[in-house]
Amino acid sequence: MLRPTAFFVASADNRWRLNLLLDPARFPPLAPARRRARETLEQLGLWKRSRAIVRPRMHSRAQFNQLLHSACLEVRQGKTLGFGPLSLFNSRVIPDGTGTKLHEALQSLADRGYPLLQWAGAQYIVVAEKVRRL
Repeated sequence: MLRPTAFFVASADNRWRLNLLLDPARFPPLAPARRRARETLEQLGLWKRSRAIVRPRMHSRAQFNQLLHSACLEVRQGKTLGFGPLSLFNSRVIPDGTGTKLHEALQSLADRGYPLLQWAGAQYIVVAEKVRRL
């Protein structure tokens, strides 16, 4: 339990990360259609679901901020971190060395507040403060 005015650092997988936005097979708004197609293929016996896969729960920045707010935490600072690996239909399209250089360039732009990129990193990291609620 945090005392009032204590600080808390947390991170979440960013639902709106660049590598998902650029890959049609992973584009977040298409998730319901992909899920329905997979369920249909399973019912027809054409797709076998792997039970061993653990998928992370992803949040938008707004969703994560709301979760923190509901726990009496006020976000003092937040940023995203990490770009890549970039893929097309779940296949990597950039070699690791080039991908690292691209990540560094994109992170530099994001750190300087470049529109859209500043919120498109893979992880959303926040510093929040416990607030008193009356």
